[in-house]
Amino acid sequence: MLLGGLLAWCALILAPFTSILLWAVIIAVALYPFHTILARWMGGRGGWAATLIVLMGISLIAIPGYFTGESLVETVQKVRAHMGEETLTIPQLPADWTTGTGLRRTIADRWPHSDSELGGLVSSHTAEIRAVGTMLLSALAGFSLTLLMFIVSIIIAGVFLATAKKSGASAERFLSRALGQNGATMLNL
Repeated sequence: MLLGGLLAWCALILAPFTSILLWAVIIAVALYPFHTILARWMGGRGGWAATLIVLMGISLIAIPGYFTGESLVETVQKVRAHMGEETLTIPQLPADWTTGTGLRRTIADRWPHSDSELGGLVSSHTAEIRAVGTMLLSALAGFSLTLLMFIVSIIIAGVFLATAKKSGASAERFLSRALGQNGATMLNL
């Protein structure tokens, strides 16, 4: 009874982190062959190999994410500054759009012909602009959270890789006790 309560309590504590842990296990299993080769190349230093893998993984994810986020923030700041100063200019559409048909023609008909008409266009579509802006900010927040969760998963995968031999031996002992002769077979699956 007490053991069941403790297990349920542990499951409740770990529930928010299941996706991060699942990704960490997937990454660790996928990178284990590379880890063993790298550890062998580094003179059997599995911890250093795992650290190097984590640093490479974080740099492959975080550096492009940082530059993308920085560019987005800079663009939003420029647009806000231009809108506040009313110096926002829009390019004119190519001439063939006004004579075309379909979507190009629809856009050309609604496109402001001068910068002074931009205010009228913005004020007539305020609700749509806010809806799109809210959607984009929500998507950006979701992307940032997912990126952060993936970085944490890479770090946890590095811990799994660094302790892979000890964890494998512990799992084999546990499965041998729990399943008898079939324990080692289950581990190799």
